[in-house]
Amino acid sequence: MDTSQSPTSVSCATSTFCVVVDASGNALTYNGTSWSAPTAIDAGTSLSQVSCPTTTFCVAVDQNGDALTYNGTSWSAPTAIDAGTSLSQVSCPTTTFCVALDSSGFATMFNGSTWSPSVVIDAGYSYDSVSCTSSTFCVAMNQNGDSTTYDGSSWSSPVSFTDDYPVTMLSCASATFCLAVDQNGGALAYDGSTWSSPAPIDAGGSLQAVSCPTTTFCVAIDPAGLVVPGR
Repeated sequence: MDTSQSPTSVSCATSTFCVVVDASGNALTYNGTSWSAPTAIDAGTSLSQVSCPTTTFCVAVDQNGDALTYNGTSWSAPTAIDAGTSLSQVSCPTTTFCVALDSSGFATMFNGSTWSPSVVIDAGYSYDSVSCTSSTFCVAMNQNGDSTTYDGSSWSSPVSFTDDYPVTMLSCASATFCLAVDQNGGALAYDGSTWSSPAPIDAGGSLQAVSCPTTTFCVAIDPAGLVVPGR
């Protein structure tokens, strides 16, 4: 894989299909054996994140407030869904539901054909991670130590959790299990109502990402290339 353009996000629908997007507006696909060459899908614009629930549907968002969709063969042109605001996160548990977050505390949702107008979830705060398991459950977190949940109709008020270090990413396997990782090598678990205190899983390390495909298995990574499996 060509990493010369600073990859920003990866999403895998299966063991034989992954997509990487980068800071130069390129996308690369993996077929289980090899990576494609970079393809310019949003030239000159940094793509923030990509989410692929299936091999024939992905959504990528960029720093201009645009979204692009993949149909298994090609990418759409960028479409403004939050004009003028940088989109930082997107999570698509299905082909008919996605949530995208911007840098100003607003969210917009996809219903399979159109994006909704932006709604405020916590004005003035950039939410740095969102994970949805269905159209009726999402969790978003910011580096301020706040989380908010979506129940299919509205977002909850922000709730503070105890962590002295910024949270970098979260992953939810169900409505009663999410795991978040922080910049001090700690992990926090969500049980459907409350967050645990941080537990050290990579002492002294700044954990960058986490993925929990099930409630009994998660993997976290740090900048040194260390992988921390567990639950």
